[in-house]
Amino acid sequence: METPLGSWQQEQNFLDRLYFGVKEQQVAPKKLTLILNAADNIKIIVIPESIGGDCVIKRQMSSDKGIMEIGSIEIVLNNRFGIPILDEIRIENQDNIQFEKSKLRPWDLSGYFPIYEAHLGVGFNLHSNIYKKNDKRFWRNDPAFEPVPMILVRVGPFFINRDGAGVLLLPFPKATLISTFLFEGEPFRLDGFRERKRSAFSGFIFKSGDFYVQYFKDIGKVSRGWVANFAWNPEYNITNRYQISPRILAQYWDGDYTNYYFGVQGFEPQHLGSTFKAKETWNGMFTLSQSYRWGRIKGVLVTELKVYGSQVELSPLTKQRSEFRLISGFLYNLF
Repeated sequence: METPLGSWQQEQNFLDRLYFGVKEQQVAPKKLTLILNAADNIKIIVIPESIGGDCVIKRQMSSDKGIMEIGSIEIVLNNRFGIPILDEIRIENQDNIQFEKSKLRPWDLSGYFPIYEAHLGVGFNLHSNIYKKNDKRFWRNDPAFEPVPMILVRVGPFFINRDGAGVLLLPFPKATLISTFLFEGEPFRLDGFRERKRSAFSGFIFKSGDFYVQYFKDIGKVSRGWVANFAWNPEYNITNRYQISPRILAQYWDGDYTNYYFGVQGFEPQHLGSTFKAKETWNGMFTLSQSYRWGRIKGVLVTELKVYGSQVELSPLTKQRSEFRLISGFLYNLF
């Protein structure tokens, strides 16, 4: 095993997981198959054969690119920002005296997480508007159409995306705990009404298997409320390029959060009716996320249906109880 940098010990964790960390093994007559930890779409196949009375070990690797004979494997690391990170894996095989080379890039490995990564892109968000009127930018029409900057930057356990930032506290396979900081809210602005603004929230996400619990509280002193999400969110790798992920979510808003965004105070226009103090409520949501990769480019398509609770439906500010959302865009893998 060769590495051009010569100091692959700094990336030892990756090599250990990929080449020595066996997630699953399948033993069959005259064949041993190893499924690896950090690249679960790759299988190493070892086949003993008798040739001329000698035992010859036939080595193969199966990936989304097919099955190939393994002659040698070279790990190429790129020393960006003083930290070596996987650039590509070069596999050389021999077939009838002819040597052929094949490459695997980081985006070809399902389950591999680099030390750092950066993705930038742009998309759009098309969604219905539950408010009767809303002069908030991009929310004046129904359906509303707004551009969405798409970003994901991660350095070790720290990450930043379009919703906020966070840090991975517990990285165990069956139990993950993430501390999060995000901007959240149901923005609203109209003459004669107090403006409902998004606020800064802080909280955590605890995930076990396909289920997760999320809690976050307003630390920006806007609504002073808190939100809890309970979700089932599996991920299915249909191919190494195409991934689909459904999500069924139950969402709880406490009274402060609900009343800030959907309550009506006495000084606001009375043609809406009497004042309205919104209480805590439950919302339901179904989301289907799809992504497809073309090398460094990833296309994303998210469809979502959200059904708000009775307190939102009773609010004089709203005209409907459900909201449909379509988010689409592209991300480019910088490194």
